[in-house]
Amino acid sequence: MSDNQLAESGAAWGASDLAAATGLGASQVRRLFQKHLRTSSHQWLMRERLMQAQSLLVQGDQPLAEVAEACGFCDVYHFGREFKRSVGISPARLRSELSAAPGR
Repeated sequence: MSDNQLAESGAAWGASDLAAATGLGASQVRRLFQKHLRTSSHQWLMRERLMQAQSLLVQGDQPLAEVAEACGFCDVYHFGREFKRSVGISPARLRSELSAAPGR
């Protein structure tokens, strides 16, 4: 996996990819994530993907399936569940509330 792929939170990558990209062992990567970020690599990646999705929802009018794919979710249903669990509302509701806001 190239460094460019790792820079894209939508890329499908796991602990072994992180270990290969950094030249560290998988257990060392886990320890460093926990020590410095106080989270797992999976939780960090999910947070990054959800922040990217929020940005895409606010900035554009892409279909939700395209936003989900661009952010690395396997399908729009998984994206919707994770988004609602993290943000508190569905992606569609966030988008409709933002479009109904004054000045938009």
